[in-house]
Amino acid sequence: MSIVGFCTINDQPPINVISLEEKVKNVTEKETSKESTKYTSKDLLKSPFLWLIAGSYMSVFAAKTAAVDWSQLYLMEDRQFSQLRASSFVSSLESGGFFGGILAGYLTDILMKKYEGRMQGSPRILAAIIFMGGVAASLYAFVNFVTLDSSQVFVTVLGMVLGGCLYGPIAIYGILAAESYPAAVSGTAHAYVALSANIGAMLAGLPFSYVAQLYGWSASFVFIFLMVSFTVVIMVLLKDLKPKVEKQE
Repeated sequence: MSIVGFCTINDQPPINVISLEEKVKNVTEKETSKESTKYTSKDLLKSPFLWLIAGSYMSVFAAKTAAVDWSQLYLMEDRQFSQLRASSFVSSLESGGFFGGILAGYLTDILMKKYEGRMQGSPRILAAIIFMGGVAASLYAFVNFVTLDSSQVFVTVLGMVLGGCLYGPIAIYGILAAESYPAAVSGTAHAYVALSANIGAMLAGLPFSYVAQLYGWSASFVFIFLMVSFTVVIMVLLKDLKPKVEKQE
């Protein structure tokens, strides 16, 4: 009989029975949802953290667009690369971007587990700073060390590193914007930073090519390098910003 009882008795509570912890959780979620609905898209514009993410997104997207659209022309006209060799650099950029996106997700998860609750800002910003530093270093090497005599292995590896560092923060900034604000305005926050990315892509068009026309391709990529470097400094100084949003009176 004990064996039959052991096999047949169900020790799980009925489906309609809700534990005290679940009740508290449901009440908390309802209160949080009600609290978040009072915010509007205009309230987001008062958040310094959102402006930090938007500016950083604009910077890295300008660098990404310039690297993908203009690096081949720069290598052919300024460094006298063949069309095949110059186009292979663009391919290495995109290949590195594939691994950069995966690495960004893996690294941010590690940082969240290690530093969540131990720093004022989001731990994901640390990963973005690392990638942005890699972008600045790669652009510096691209302008100063890539010559006609450079080995194809070096050029390809540099392209993959640059691509990985470019696409890494692109993957991070959207997550940062969406997860850092109440659910009622998280989509708008993501839209704002995505808009800044589009502005960055625009800056990599006519203004960038105009600088190249006046001062040469090297000067244009130096300009992108300085812009990214400035962004890294700002991110380091403001990494502890809290992603808060205040209700307008």
